[in-house]
Amino acid sequence: METFRLSDSVLPSVDTNNAVSLSRVSDSEFISILPSIQNDADITWAVYRMMQVLNIPVEIDGHEIVMTANVGISIYPSDAQEVDALLNHAKMALVDAREKGRGEFLFYNKEMNINAKRALQLESQLHLALERDELYLNFQPIILPWKQGALKK
Repeated sequence: METFRLSDSVLPSVDTNNAVSLSRVSDSEFISILPSIQNDADITWAVYRMMQVLNIPVEIDGHEIVMTANVGISIYPSDAQEVDALLNHAKMALVDAREKGRGEFLFYNKEMNINAKRALQLESQLHLALERDELYLNFQPIILPWKQGALKK
């Protein structure tokens, strides 16, 4: 993770113990830390509010721009206790949220980790099978008896 510039962070609260921070990680990824949130319902409300603000049309050079966001959420300490693990879990949830479509958010769950491991294992096995020339294609035409010479694919 990179060190953030002060201009990349937003601290709307004066009380730094309960401040909501929003930091840019890359061109299109941000991290938000919500230290005073106590439950999933509060997190859902906070994310919903952030997404509402992003959906407000903005005019730039005479063009109306509407932004959308997808959000992956991981929670300390229930999802992980180390920063890197929390970020990885949030990224897994973000990937799944992106697959659902625009404007979606998902909480990380352990099933995501299991699915990611399965997908990685399958991909690895397929690469090995290709290297070993273990894959081949079978084609079996289906002949329709009521149509002479007709094959069904």
